[in-house]
Amino acid sequence: MDPLNTIKIILSFASLFGTIICGVIELKKNPKYWLNRFFALTYLFLGLGLIFYTVYHIILDNAFVIIPLNITANVCFNLGLGNLIMAVFVLNYSEKKALAPKYLIIAFGINICLLLGYLFWPPTLNEENYAKGIVDTETPAFFFLILSIYRILIVVYVIYKFNVISKKLEGIIKRRVKKVSIGTMIITIGLLINIFSGSIGKIGNYLEIIGFCLFIAGLFISLQGFLLE
Repeated sequence: MDPLNTIKIILSFASLFGTIICGVIELKKNPKYWLNRFFALTYLFLGLGLIFYTVYHIILDNAFVIIPLNITANVCFNLGLGNLIMAVFVLNYSEKKALAPKYLIIAFGINICLLLGYLFWPPTLNEENYAKGIVDTETPAFFFLILSIYRILIVVYVIYKFNVISKKLEGIIKRRVKKVSIGTMIITIGLLINIFSGSIGKIGNYLEIIGFCLFIAGLFISLQGFLLE
């Protein structure tokens, strides 16, 4: 196996392990509070997405499973971002208000629409590159643009709301939210680097490794925020 692929596999499993640790610690803080639950689900789905993403990029002997794994990875990414939006809603408003149908539809209704989008604009495998040993999936430009705008808007919104919320807080709570917001920003940047670098050949492999490293660093910073007392 290519050394770069080996590194990506190791880092992807390290990312999943990190998301599980963060999720467990966050849930233990207050397992009945939906803020903790949504953060835990955010990390879990993003970690699963990276695992599926890595696996389909190193399959060179069974082209049939690549597209289903590609779709599964993207669904996990979107669900992770949806849970992140819900965490922001709970933090910004209240648990009771954020769980109202209006906010749940905003966070997850778009995900359902995007899932249906795969029925109309499914990704395809570049057979020419695949014959050369390169797993290169191609999403129709229109649908890829929608996905990209959706994810970027979520990142911008979450970073903005974290900054606004942290300015209203004081003491240990403010430090905790600041750490978590910085970690979340780094996590999402790493995630976006991975998503956008998957189809640009050899250089993309190096960018994916950078993305994984940022993702893990973001998890570590978020974990520091969770552990502040």
